[in-house]
Amino acid sequence: MKWVVIFIWLFHCNVIAQSDTYSFCFSRWWPFSFVEDAGEAKGIQVDLLKYVLNNQNISASLQALY
Repeated sequence: MKWVVIFIWLFHCNVIAQSDTYSFCFSRWWPFSFVEDAGEAKGIQVDLLKYVLNNQNISASLQALY
């Protein structure tokens, strides 16, 4: 159910808002979402989000919640 809400939200934002860059935040929860030593967001959830955003030609920045 969580993934359905995320997909609906992503497509809804794409239709309504026409921003150049979107900002997303996530909780650190390994292996789904975490930050590597270099500071890059990684994980299953992050990869899925990046995949959907790239397919929709949406640029985004990802920030971990602390």
